[in-house]
Amino acid sequence: MRKIFTPLALLCATTVAFSAPVGRQQARQAALAFIKSHASTNSQVATRASQAAPSLNEVASTNAYYIFNVGKGQGFVIASADDRTADVLGYAEEGTYDEQQCPASLKMLLAQYRQEVRMLNNMPITTKPATTRANRTLQPIEPLLKTTWSQYGPYNLQTPMHKDKHCVTGCVATAAAQIMGYYQYPKKAPALPAYKAPSAHLQVPELAESTFEWNDILPSYRISTTQQQQDAVAKLMRYVGQAVSMDYTADDSGADSYNVILFLTRLFGYSKDMHRVFRDRYTSEEWCNLIYNELKAKRPVYYFADDVVYNYGHAFVCDGYKEGDFFHINWGWGGQFNGYYRLSVLSPREYGFKQLPSVFTREQGAIIGFRPSEGTEVFPKVVDVKEMTPLQDQSRSTSNDDFTDFDITMKCVNNYGEAFDADCGLGFWQGGRLINAVKLFSSTFKTDGKIQRNEANFNIPHTLAKGKYTVLPVYRIQGESEWKACGGIGEMAQEIEITDTELKTSTAKPVLEVKKVDVKGGKEAGRPLFVTLTIENKGDELYDTFDMLFKYDYVASTTTFLPARQTTDVMFELYPKVAGEFDYSFECKSGATISSKGNITITEPKSKNIPSVEVKIEQSEENAFKAPAMKGKLIVTNSENADYCGGFDIELRCKKGDTDAAYLENKLSLADIIPANSKKEIPFSIDNVVAGAQYAIYAYGYKVEKQEDFIHGGMEYIPKRERILKTPFYMAKDASTAIAAPHVSHEPMLIYNLQGVMVGKGEQQLKSLPKGIYIIGGKKVVK
Repeated sequence: MRKIFTPLALLCATTVAFSAPVGRQQARQAALAFIKSHASTNSQVATRASQAAPSLNEVASTNAYYIFNVGKGQGFVIASADDRTADVLGYAEEGTYDEQQCPASLKMLLAQYRQEVRMLNNMPITTKPATTRANRTLQPIEPLLKTTWSQYGPYNLQTPMHKDKHCVTGCVATAAAQIMGYYQYPKKAPALPAYKAPSAHLQVPELAESTFEWNDILPSYRISTTQQQQDAVAKLMRYVGQAVSMDYTADDSGADSYNVILFLTRLFGYSKDMHRVFRDRYTSEEWCNLIYNELKAKRPVYYFADDVVYNYGHAFVCDGYKEGDFFHINWGWGGQFNGYYRLSVLSPREYGFKQLPSVFTREQGAIIGFRPSEGTEVFPKVVDVKEMTPLQDQSRSTSNDDFTDFDITMKCVNNYGEAFDADCGLGFWQGGRLINAVKLFSSTFKTDGKIQRNEANFNIPHTLAKGKYTVLPVYRIQGESEWKACGGIGEMAQEIEITDTELKTSTAKPVLEVKKVDVKGGKEAGRPLFVTLTIENKGDELYDTFDMLFKYDYVASTTTFLPARQTTDVMFELYPKVAGEFDYSFECKSGATISSKGNITITEPKSKNIPSVEVKIEQSEENAFKAPAMKGKLIVTNSENADYCGGFDIELRCKKGDTDAAYLENKLSLADIIPANSKKEIPFSIDNVVAGAQYAIYAYGYKVEKQEDFIHGGMEYIPKRERILKTPFYMAKDASTAIAAPHVSHEPMLIYNLQGVMVGKGEQQLKSLPKGIYIIGGKKVVK
């Protein structure tokens, strides 16, 4: 059993004076204490803990956490590396943590932990909250699935061949097939047409109508099995994969999770009530209740998380629950890492902020209502709203005048399995009753699962009587007269009051003004591009998610804290895939208007090779340096006739025992452009160093691979990372002071006083501040 806790959801109740990194020994002690006090009484870990202190072997560490394996195959503990989060973020009671074997979905969750700590570093938060959300009591639900299937043999024995081996089944097919295995439905396998899998140029042949041999399909294939049993589960995987138009390759097969709804309802006889729900439209408690109620009804939940910028995603199954809002996840990784994970996040009020960003990607959500059809369902026709800009205060001369010239942007989607035409608008409600509706636009909602972005300019008629209203997005199926509240609206409701001369809102948009747009980078396809918006926040403090678009395609997203009545830099990092001229614009989730737009030209990549690199470490003595940071310089020689703008990654790796193996401690990305036929020295300083350990630097550069773009046509360019250097190991020695000094950074340095108020930004402003103690990047710095 494994339990992984979302850090921001598990901040403990003890208040501390300052935020600071947690040392390795402190984290180890926290892990030992947790094992003794929290492990289940019937677990191997608890049994060993009651007999003697278990041995802990550190296998990974970052700025957010340390991971310790317990004994030999008897679980692992994820301990916090930041004292603003809970001491322990997660644990397993069996098995070991191995980064090389870790499924991509779990890596995504660990990346979320790191993102949350970075998010804290950009906010004036230096203490743990004094209160946490009260625990709810819900009855436990044992895992519904008995299967422990994966994407490899025998499950892929009937997938197409690529590179002389069977393609992997893909996480979408494995997740959907495991739920179908739970129901053992349908009995018949439908005929499926041929198609071409674009990434590997594979022609996938048609499949004839057949049957699924459920009696031969086993929960686990980790035991001795017959060929007939292996063929039975391989056939199921192949039919599901082909039904969802799996893009097969030997190493990584992918499909759109929306296809699960389209084809399982049409071809496999599953309920037409199946539909997507998105995490970012619900509060933490609402989301937990939604998933829990599905499990209570004995329906496993298909869970997905897609990255719309980098075009990859993950799918897995949520199928059980334990007290404390811990949900059981079956990763589709042969049973490895299956366990209990926390899905909820912290309420913003616990930090004293009006809002905090979702730590989830734009497309994280679930498919609910996943069950065989009862034969009576019809496809619901519902317009789900993802985002909508709120109304603004406005005035009029008399009560006989309309309120005019409102602008609104609404993002809508059809999450069900049938296309329809609908009108969309704003509804004005009182006491749960719709009083009036204003039509904004009409649209066809297709079954492609894509989000539509619609803009409208409208008036609110004077016939809407004076009084208080709740404003919600509404829709009306064309040909019908009834307006209905849209789906997925979450906390989108807005309270307004209409008087003789004013429309007053309770949730007005933030007032933001863009002062400058700065674009850095080589402006080449497949190369990093860095865009900085300098924004003045003229209103209250705001924590908001900003998106950058090329035309209407999202290409980058970032979440930033904007202090009240101050100017802040909002930075985007993106990798344009294609060459051409693009109009760019920006949006933010709060609905604030960002008027800055522009045009950018992206050329084909010019440099073909990675420059040669050497590293010089700043040594205190031979083969040694002073903790808490490893400092040095990257010396880069570019012998080509074109600038190199691919960037470099510097990884700090810690020696593992007496072996040559090393695990990742920290990473620094350098965006410096290296001019043609030149040499450049780039200083760096990378922390997370502990005295007494040995460290090496691994350096990476980026080439660009050219491939056909099967979706939009033409060619696209994909960055490919290659290791170009590995230094010898150096011993970290004790530093002369325990207080960290400011170091070279390639990110904006926000400076806060001990009261949590931002007093400056950047090294130049730090120099101008009076002597004292400041907080930079979550750490105390003495000036």
